[in-house]
Amino acid sequence: MAKALLLGNGPSLLSLEVDQINQYDLIFVCNYFCVTELASKIKIDYYCASDPRLFMPPNLKWLFKVYKLKPRHFVYPRKHSWLNIFFKNNFTFNYSGHKKIWLEKDFNMDIRYALPSGDTVMCDIMIPLAFSLNVEKIGFAGLDLKHTTTVEHAYDESRTGNRRRSDEYLKGVWQSNSTQSILKQLKKLEQSSIEFDFLTGHYKNINCSEGFKNKANG
Repeated sequence: MAKALLLGNGPSLLSLEVDQINQYDLIFVCNYFCVTELASKIKIDYYCASDPRLFMPPNLKWLFKVYKLKPRHFVYPRKHSWLNIFFKNNFTFNYSGHKKIWLEKDFNMDIRYALPSGDTVMCDIMIPLAFSLNVEKIGFAGLDLKHTTTVEHAYDESRTGNRRRSDEYLKGVWQSNSTQSILKQLKKLEQSSIEFDFLTGHYKNINCSEGFKNKANG
C-alpha cells in the first residue's frame, strides 16, 4: 500500500526537506504551491485546487505555472471541465450542494460521490482523495492550523496577486470553519485503518476537546 504526503502552503513548509518528501509514494500539492521553491524540485502526483477565484480569467498565469510543472494529475471541481483542454491527466470531483463539513455530524469522504466543502482545498479534495485511494499512511506538512485574521504562507504573497480581502476572511470566519473541518476529517481518518502524522506544522497547539492517537512531530 502507498504512503501519501499532503502539502499545505503554511510557513512550516519552508522547513521541509526534499529527502523527507521522497520517502512518500504519492505527493499532493495545492493552490499556489507552484510559486514555492519546492515546486521545481519534486515530482507532483496530484495538483489540487478548489477555490473558485483560481479559475477566473485574471489567474490564468497561475494555471500556466501549474501546467509547466507537469503534475501527474490535475484535480479540480467538475464545473471547470473546460480545463480538460489543457490537462489530459485530470481528475474532477463534485460538491454536494451547500453541505459544509464544520456543520455536519457526519459527512462523505468517498470521491465516488459528491463531497461537502470544508472551506479549504485540503478538506474539499486532498484528504478525501487520499482516503479514497486507500493509502496506508498520510503525512501532512505545511498544514499549520494557526489561523488568525491573517494567514501567512510559505511563498511571497505578491507573487499570487490574489490575496483574500472579504469580511469572512478578515474577521476570522473562514479560518474557524476550515480548522473545524480539518479536525473533523482527521478524527474520521483516525477511525479508519489509515495512519497519519505531521512532518511539519503546529498540530499540537490546536485546542481540541478530543485527543488523537496519531501524534504529530510538532
